[in-house]
Amino acid sequence: MATREDYEALNAELVAIEERTGLYLADMCIDRENVDTDENDASYWEAMMSTARLSAGMRAEEAGHDINKLIGRVIY
Repeated sequence: MATREDYEALNAELVAIEERTGLYLADMCIDRENVDTDENDASYWEAMMSTARLSAGMRAEEAGHDINKLIGRVIY
């Protein structure tokens, strides 16, 4: 099960890629809007991770990039 720390680490990686490439990949506010559970729910951070990976993958794809290559592992 993912934790807040896992989610924050993923976002830090995405922000570093954004700074290096100029792409828009991470948006914690949008991730929160797309998650239907409360932070007290056991599945909350897993849902946040899933949303962050999916959003970053789609944003990169729309810009003609592969998020998996950019981050160095499969997340999308």
